[in-house]
Amino acid sequence: MAGNQDIENKLRAGIEAAKQGDGIAARRLLTEVVRADGRNELAWIWLATVLPTPDEKRAALQRVLAINPSNTRARDALRRLEVSQMGDDQAGLTARLADARRMDRSTLGGSLADDATAARRSAGGLPPAVFLSIGLILLLVVVAVLVVIGGGNGLVVPTSTPVAELQPILTLTPTPTFTPTLTNTPIPAELITRNAPTLPPTFTFTPPPTETPLPQFTPTAELRRFDLIYVSQDEALPEPDAYITTGDSAGDGLLAERMRDVAYAPDGFTFAFVRDLRGEEDGAVVSAEVFITTLANPDDVRQVTQTGALDTAHPTWSPDGEQLVFVSSADLDSPALWVVSADGGTPRQLLTTGDRLAEPALSPDGTRLAFVRDVDNSSFTEIFLADIDLEAAELTNIIQATEASGSSYSPAWSPDGLRVVFASDRTGDGDIYLMDNEGFNEQVLTLDGGGPEDRSPAFSPDGLWIAFISNAQDDRFQTYVIDVRTGTDIRRITTNPRSDLSPVFKPSINP
Repeated sequence: MAGNQDIENKLRAGIEAAKQGDGIAARRLLTEVVRADGRNELAWIWLATVLPTPDEKRAALQRVLAINPSNTRARDALRRLEVSQMGDDQAGLTARLADARRMDRSTLGGSLADDATAARRSAGGLPPAVFLSIGLILLLVVVAVLVVIGGGNGLVVPTSTPVAELQPILTLTPTPTFTPTLTNTPIPAELITRNAPTLPPTFTFTPPPTETPLPQFTPTAELRRFDLIYVSQDEALPEPDAYITTGDSAGDGLLAERMRDVAYAPDGFTFAFVRDLRGEEDGAVVSAEVFITTLANPDDVRQVTQTGALDTAHPTWSPDGEQLVFVSSADLDSPALWVVSADGGTPRQLLTTGDRLAEPALSPDGTRLAFVRDVDNSSFTEIFLADIDLEAAELTNIIQATEASGSSYSPAWSPDGLRVVFASDRTGDGDIYLMDNEGFNEQVLTLDGGGPEDRSPAFSPDGLWIAFISNAQDDRFQTYVIDVRTGTDIRRITTNPRSDLSPVFKPSINP
């Protein structure tokens, strides 16, 4: 991804905790992810499912839409959240009105009862005959008045007073309905509660699919059956030496002295390397050149180039074992790419740009070349891919395969030629990445966010493992392997007092 392996692990663990209903753990893990990567869309949308308050959920969903306005899941979840909130507001208003009505009726009924009681108490001492006399007198008076008013035409009977007029008028001003305004405001730090109790979500959420996993493979051989040459530098020596071990670190031993940039030929028996040439009198380095030797007798070496340059480096073999591509400034102002016969002779120039070129790597079929180039004469480098015609010594269809902050470097092909592994310091430290052979579908394998440096990757012959160097467990670099299938199974191969520089697998499997 981003893709950071620690971030990816926390993201997976946070999603799993959310699925299991462990809101506290999910919030803790997913909050750490979004703090490290504020544009992690998947982390934000899962975080929305476990945040305890509607405001926090709303802010997280708005952050998802700020990152990806076309995220329909976030948009639907936000809409359901707003509808749910409006329903809660309406329910609250209805409850308040009902309480007011009950209170008013209770007050009115109590008042009428108190008046009746008072009247009965005030008349309680009079005899019944008095009541009867008073009633007859009042009746005669009323009849006389009505006759006078009616002009002798009969009684005028007043219309009945509506019941409604006997009830007090209750005027309530309803609480206005609040319509929230959607903004892209991120979650305030004070709203992110690490230890809040888990509450059920207020909306139904359908999680998006998790990111596409790395391709699955069926192992063709155990790691221990592969030989690995790694170059290691003793601080007391002027040049590094080459060591050989098995893929599971058995049988570690010195192969040959004064070797770097080791590259196996396709036969798994011959290999090329770079060695410094020194003056006989003062021992000063006069040039770096490409040599060839064999596993049977690694001290019997044959010099292939005579560039006279100090920066000659990184030989890579053609699939037929007859030619080598390497980088050297030779007599130029900047390093260029060259092709030379494995038998020696005059190198032919493939490419020069004025920028620094480095680390060429031929594809297994010999038709593509990956290499590193400075970008705009800066200190940053990117990986380029090109079609190559070794016979014509020509590169065509050159494309820039990587583009990121920081540098990308050290490309190496998978055995099937479909993928390229490389290192990049785009996150602040060196990490190992994968991409396809056109520069797309990048995946990070060892991202650790400002942690150790991981460098110099190389595929195993079955394509299931990648060897690389790292200072993850020591101040000095050591050699590790990582399982491409999982991206998590990392094993340390070397434990030595030196500093490893680069590993390379033997192309074939031991009998």
